[in-house]
Amino acid sequence: MKSHRATPVFVLGLLSLVGFFPLGFVAWSMGSRDIKEMNAGLMDGAGRQLTQIGRFCGFVAVLPFLLGMFTVLIWGALDAWGLLPSHLEFKNVVDSLMN
Repeated sequence: MKSHRATPVFVLGLLSLVGFFPLGFVAWSMGSRDIKEMNAGLMDGAGRQLTQIGRFCGFVAVLPFLLGMFTVLIWGALDAWGLLPSHLEFKNVVDSLMN
């Protein structure tokens, strides 16, 4: 049986919340894999709670990034297709921010 990696998952999750959000992907991935192995009996379940907390912190840090990227992609597509009102077109928004 493998030993748990709860502490690294937890630390990565916390670091992702304080500004290093790319580490959230790592914490989320490692935590999910470890929970699966714990459920299968392949990994020591003693660190389950800390692993779940680290995985959740990683998810919380990554979620705004993913939602922001999705919003920018949709906005860009709508702008490219000419489906946005003129005051929301990318060029006009950038111009207004620069002035």
